[in-house]
Order: sequence, then C-alpha cells, then structure tokens
Amino acid sequence: MKVLLISPSPVFGGASTATISIARMLQANGAEVIYSDEYDSLDMRNGLVVDHYPYHGRKFKSHSETIRHIIKDVNPTHVIWTPLVMPYYYFDILKMRKKGIRQLTVIHSISLSQNLKGRMMDYFVSRCLSILDAIVFVSNYTLKSWSHSKAVKSQNVVKKVIYNAVDTPDEKNEIRKPSCIGFVGRFSDEKQPSVFCSLSRDRRLKEFVFHTYGDGPLLNHCKEAFPDVIFHGKVNDINEIYNNIDLLVLTSKFENCPMVILEAMSRRIPCVAPNVGGIPEILKDGVNGKLYNSYRTDEIADAIEDIIGNRDNYSKGCYECSLAFTFENIGKEWESFLSSL
Repeated sequence: MKVLLISPSPVFGGASTATISIARMLQANGAEVIYSDEYDSLDMRNGLVVDHYPYHGRKFKSHSETIRHIIKDVNPTHVIWTPLVMPYYYFDILKMRKKGIRQLTVIHSISLSQNLKGRMMDYFVSRCLSILDAIVFVSNYTLKSWSHSKAVKSQNVVKKVIYNAVDTPDEKNEIRKPSCIGFVGRFSDEKQPSVFCSLSRDRRLKEFVFHTYGDGPLLNHCKEAFPDVIFHGKVNDINEIYNNIDLLVLTSKFENCPMVILEAMSRRIPCVAPNVGGIPEILKDGVNGKLYNSYRTDEIADAIEDIIGNRDNYSKGCYECSLAFTFENIGKEWESFLSSL
C-alpha cells in the first residue's frame, strides 16, 4: 500500500495537522506514505517524506503535470485529499479514478451552509465528494451534519467514521491534587474563551490558577478583561502545555472530534466540556470527564468540583478511555479501511 496525502500547510488549520497524524499512523502500520505540502520547507516532517510538488496555490502550472507526477513519479495506490484542496482538482480526480487510484477525503468540520458563503463552499465540496471512492468523518456528529449532501446520500460513495487519534506519551502525567485549570484552543468566537476566563471569578475556584494556551482575534480583549488569568499565547510544545494543566475546560459552541480532549485524556487529565457536537462520543460523563448543558459559570464550576472530589477515579478513567484512540488502534482501523476499498 502506497498512500499520498495532499494537504495544505498546518497554518491553514487543524485539519491539515490531523492529516499529518493520519500519515504517521499509516506509516507506523507499515504503509509507504508520502505527505505533500508545497508550503513546507522541510524534507521531513515528524519522520514523514514530504513531497514538494506544487499541487495547488500560486506555483500551480497545469493539471496534466499534476497527473503525470502522481501516476509516474509517485504511483500511489490511494490518495487522501483534504477538502480545501479538492475543488482545484475535480477533473484530476476523475482521471486518477480511471487509472485505478483509490481516492478519499477526511471531513473534520461541520457543514458550512449557515450563510451564502457557506452554501457556496458546500456546493463545490459536495461536487468533489460525489466523485470520490470514500469519505471519512471524524465523528458521527460530523457525518450527520453533512447528511443533506447528495454525495453523502449516494450509495456509490463509501462512508466511514474514524475518530482522530492521539500519539500517546511514553510517560503518563502523575495523579496529583489539581491546582491549574487550563484552556487550550483558538481565541475565536466559536471557542468562547471569555466563558472560560470568567471561571477565574467564581469564588469556589479562587484557589486555582487559570492558564490559557492559544492565540486569535479575542486574545487581547481577554487579556484586558481578565487580569487574573495567565495567557501563554501560542505554544508549539504540546508537553509543555499539558505538564502545566491538571484539568482541561472546553467552552466551544460546537466541536467535531477535538484533539485537545484526546491529548489531555492520554495524559490522565480529565476534561469538562459542553454537551455539543461530537464531544459526547469521546468524553464519557462521569468516567473521563464531565459534560455540562449550559455555559453558565455556576454549572461549569459544579462539574469542576465533581472532578476535584473524585480526581483519582477520573484520571484512571482517562487512561482507560484513551486506549481506544491510540495511533496503534486507530491506525489499524485506517489500514483495514483502505485495504477494503
């Protein structure tokens, strides 16, 4: 099996970062993997071969060159496209299908059809989805949100839910008395960081230190409004982040299969998160964290107090639940699925 993953740079969002994780999983399970990112100046990324051929963007020259390169030089058995890239290569996908190359994509986000721009993007992506061999969704919620698409309804396209995976650290975080409550994510409207920062004013949580990791358009506002919260900005070292957090809190309006929960869970760090989107599919209430149903700080504080009072049980639950999302287990699921196409 030889798999080519065509993805934009990670600066374009979490979907491309997750694509890198898929590449690493497949490689760990014995597949020959090439990760394509024309914007990356590295020859290797986390042990992956990086193909610099200009599939899209300003360097793009012609569709025929793309086809010749993929078929002659790369010669993959499978191509995994990210949705952002597919619309550039509608006719290329058709040509590669005729050559027997199996092609699929991974949908990491909800359908965008809340406004005119979203409907237009949905239309172009859906057209591409209809000519693929398969579509992978990162949660049942994500699949449901795209259920209106003709491509998803079609019986000619294979649909599969495969959750995101986490590269489990060699050493698990020690179980200790929680003192640091953390937020990890983009400071944007859908993540509602101000809701998290408001928890620092709850009198029941005054003994805790509140840390945030991430940047975005709302960062400066939160810094001014909540001087008691520690803002680290963007930190690339994932271990540095989770070594400084004892309990993770999400305040998002929606999520699909959030990597931050998987990352924390693999380090025995419980999570408090809203009961929205795909979160309940990976966070089991009362086992590896707590779900809440409103964004009131008193309800979130109740959930935090429950975890604090049962810290050992929640930490053990995190470790046990994380085993289902390891690179090894999810990687085998990917390998089996690709072999079946």
